[in-house]
Amino acid sequence: MHQREGDVQEPAGVRMLKGFAACSEAASKAALIVMATLIVHGNALAEGQLHCPATGTQLSFSDGGAIESLGEVSDSICRFKNRQTSATYERILGAFVPTAAIIKTNMQKIRSLIPLKVGKRVTFETSGASNLGGDGAWQYTLLIEKAETIVTPAGTLATFVLLYQEQTFGSGGKWERRYWYSPEVGHVVKFEFKTIHGSPPKPYPSNWTLTEVRAPGETPQTASRTELPSGVRAESPGSNSIDIPLRKQGGVLVVPVTINGTLTLNFVLDSGASDVSIPADVVMTLMRTGTITPSDFLGSQTYRLADGSTVPSQTFRIRSLKIGDSQLENVTGSVASVKGSLLLGQSFLSRFKNWSIDNQRQVLVLNR
Repeated sequence: MHQREGDVQEPAGVRMLKGFAACSEAASKAALIVMATLIVHGNALAEGQLHCPATGTQLSFSDGGAIESLGEVSDSICRFKNRQTSATYERILGAFVPTAAIIKTNMQKIRSLIPLKVGKRVTFETSGASNLGGDGAWQYTLLIEKAETIVTPAGTLATFVLLYQEQTFGSGGKWERRYWYSPEVGHVVKFEFKTIHGSPPKPYPSNWTLTEVRAPGETPQTASRTELPSGVRAESPGSNSIDIPLRKQGGVLVVPVTINGTLTLNFVLDSGASDVSIPADVVMTLMRTGTITPSDFLGSQTYRLADGSTVPSQTFRIRSLKIGDSQLENVTGSVASVKGSLLLGQSFLSRFKNWSIDNQRQVLVLNR
């Protein structure tokens, strides 16, 4: 067949994916089911509505904090009680004090972020002293940076990442606070502070993560209803070892992996797989959302299966794979059939010095 002038030849990987997707009516239905499953969570996040935890819900955090929800005070403003001191306080977006001068003055702007949607941003300015030190003109930016599914000791939670930036035009100082807000919990479930420029504040804000959710009148349980081993942490302080919580799914251990910073899926650990393997229907979904582009396809490679047979498969470049707090770039992936599994193979695992599974704690231990 002659190619007309101006026509663009599709990469072989794209043609092969279309072949997979069109191979049978059953395969097409399977692809639609998987795609629907993938976007259900995204649609829930896309709604971005806020709610307060039910009155009596108790939350505990890694820094020792422990609070109880007292319900909603007014539109999107929640009241909590410190379970240690019994002091009460209010928060909007689970993070900001509505009576603080800078927040109160700009409440209308902050409310414009609701419903939450990735990319929404507000900016406001003030002058005078700040709790970060010094006088001058200050600019604050609050951005819905991204949607991210994170693993915490309380479970696996879908969140919006709120980036709150503070900078002064006098001394050039800049600081960042990130809040992982979970619509499911109705509160921030993770916090990180970072000094970009200037002197860090004293005392330096401590980072923390949600460790437990207890519903009113219930015994301790996790937010996702999937109990994770006690003492699991994302990273071992002061070492090159990273502990990643594993989950049981269909009788096998899986680990949440974020692809190109946008989509998090549960992968099966498979040291016998040469590459990270992703089913064709999932790859098609990633292409439709722009997470993978035709230029990422690298060509075809032959793989040997466990039964000794060989099959050809298209390979492609995954720009980033993130597991826990560890992220690798330019990882080779291969396209599996629609009925294939998400496999975390050697193209990822071999990039670490060594790795192991701690069956007692049900964690994947990665050593860099």
